[in-house]
Amino acid sequence: MKIAVVGAGVFGCTAAIKLAEAGHKVTVFEREPSIMMCASNINQYRLHQGYHYPRSKETVQYVKESSILFEEEYSSAICREGYNRYYAIPHEGSLVDPTKYLNFLDSNNLSYKIIKNSPLLKSDKIALIVQVEENGFDYKELYLSISNKLSRSGALLRTNNTFSINDIRDYDIVINATYSSINNLLEEEHKIEYQYELCEKAVVRLPEPFVGNSVVVIDGEFCCVDPVGFNKNYQVIGHVREAIHDRKVGTYYEIPKDYKSLLNKGRVFSELSRFDKILNGFSEYFNVPEVTYMGSGYTVRTVLAHHDHDDARPSNIIKHDDNLYSIFSGKVGTCVDIANKLVEMI
Repeated sequence: MKIAVVGAGVFGCTAAIKLAEAGHKVTVFEREPSIMMCASNINQYRLHQGYHYPRSKETVQYVKESSILFEEEYSSAICREGYNRYYAIPHEGSLVDPTKYLNFLDSNNLSYKIIKNSPLLKSDKIALIVQVEENGFDYKELYLSISNKLSRSGALLRTNNTFSINDIRDYDIVINATYSSINNLLEEEHKIEYQYELCEKAVVRLPEPFVGNSVVVIDGEFCCVDPVGFNKNYQVIGHVREAIHDRKVGTYYEIPKDYKSLLNKGRVFSELSRFDKILNGFSEYFNVPEVTYMGSGYTVRTVLAHHDHDDARPSNIIKHDDNLYSIFSGKVGTCVDIANKLVEMI
């Protein structure tokens, strides 16, 4: 069949690769100058195994199962050796206490090792630290792998190209993989309400103890630090409260005009940065004697609306009619499973 995939992030590209390999004639449309320039690039580079989601059992099971497929498909991009991954529960402010978190890990068969203390974390603030089995990914290597697979698959790539609702009739099947613009290709009756968050991801150089270490303090106002893929000397730090510049619930998100020149441009320096606030929030739990700020990436994250109670992060396929499907993208590691399911559905 003649298939259009709209959106060349990691989900759209992976879907295009699998559909082309299945024998379909696939064209990928991307409004940016290249693939994977938006949320696929600007994130924490972590392959979730479920440790992050003690309030959503469904998310835990799905990311555990689907990440296996991702690591097989994009093995060259996986950060395994020489990395340490930790999760920590603070004494105050968490929605889960240490006992409940350990019970959650045990009940979901998530392996861990309790760590008494860490030089990275303030001991008076942290009630529990566990070392876990969770990998990361390198964006540059993932970009190369996907670019090569896309080229070999025979799928056509058309960048700097905006696909409109009027173009749908030209294809047997259209796959809407546009993430934060997911409703733009849909008729009014198909539009779904989402929560849109304009996020800043700050990239830094931290002292030697942080090199190669990933730490997440949960479960509430999350803050975290992760290596930037294979470049262990750079880290990306995040903070749920301080790193979100704007949040809206609705069927469409209008980017604030002051941010349009910053969005999805890689690392940039801007007066709009909240780096000082992000660092202050981060320093509430982390020992940070010195830090070199390397700029921030800005992107729009799209999550389910009205899910603060469980923080669920599903990925799914929505069939609107016989020729239009949408991918709602959750965690990066689920993209291969979603692509395989699309092939089966079509």
